[in-house]
Amino acid sequence: MPKKEKPKESSANPNGAIRARIVGGAGKTSYDMYEAQDVSLKGAFLAGPLFLEVDEEFIVELAFADDANVRVRAKVMAIERDSKIGISIGFPALTNRERRKLEAKLNGD
Repeated sequence: MPKKEKPKESSANPNGAIRARIVGGAGKTSYDMYEAQDVSLKGAFLAGPLFLEVDEEFIVELAFADDANVRVRAKVMAIERDSKIGISIGFPALTNRERRKLEAKLNGD
């Protein structure tokens, strides 16, 4: 039986640049102004000009270069203003479905 490969843990994947959009709920604004970097099953860095509050929870839609989108629940872990400008986010409660979809994209499927 072939050995199962571990999912890739960085945005250096065959899908190229990953756009990220913070999806607003009913009556809320969506923000389509981020580039996702260092994407893994644990979280990502969203480079962009708009900061959210630490511990704020939201839905992020990751748009891969092949036009496949993956939506996951996320939480702001830290705000970066030094060498990188943006927010570090975590995926603290991925559902099995979210995990499978994200893992497939990170593996280039």
